[in-house]
Amino acid sequence: MRIAFCFLAYGDEYVREFLQIAPNFPKEDIIVTSDRQIEDYNTIIVNEDFNFHLRVKAIERALETYDNILSLDTDHYIRGLDLNYFNKFNNKGVVMKWFGDSVEYLGEQITSDGLSNGLTSRQDVNEFGKMLYFLNNSEQVKFLDESVLFISIIDSEVKSKFVDIYKKLINHTENKQPYRETDKTYGALEGCLMYVCFRLSNLELHTESKFLNKTFIHYGPVEGHNVKIKSKIL
Repeated sequence: MRIAFCFLAYGDEYVREFLQIAPNFPKEDIIVTSDRQIEDYNTIIVNEDFNFHLRVKAIERALETYDNILSLDTDHYIRGLDLNYFNKFNNKGVVMKWFGDSVEYLGEQITSDGLSNGLTSRQDVNEFGKMLYFLNNSEQVKFLDESVLFISIIDSEVKSKFVDIYKKLINHTENKQPYRETDKTYGALEGCLMYVCFRLSNLELHTESKFLNKTFIHYGPVEGHNVKIKSKIL
């Protein structure tokens, strides 16, 4: 099974992380979105401000020729990666570490009900959540871990529908996407938008926390992006 490995590496720190993590994957199957050409890699160059939703560009490009995609944040340690294990995920829709009804965001525990009905302490989160609730046909919006996602879509029409919905959701929420002060970036809580996208695209959601948590250790939320990755390869 061929897999496209999709990354978003925008800015010096993220490009450095990408160059450290990329050798774990077949170079010919890597697609990376960046603010610069990354030598020897299939790079989609963007000339716009950073936003977490820029990941859609690599995913869209990958679906033109691949049925299976691993979308991975650059701030991961890789441990004991067995690419053959992904054969178990073939044609299963979307596989992730977890999805559910609550998450901690900037020190506040927020729920699907609070997000969908604008009941959090943050106005930008409330506006984003209420917009997604409306776009989700007035059904509550769940949270998911978008740091590592395996997306499997065989049918070309389903691929087109998925990409179209994904891009429309980004455009519709463009002025409502939360701003995260900790890293001065827009597009936070992007997993909520992706949840709505997967739901409206009729893609099944699955969790495989044991394999994904063991193999992909997401250090960024705890350690930040200024770590010496080479010394921490597991």
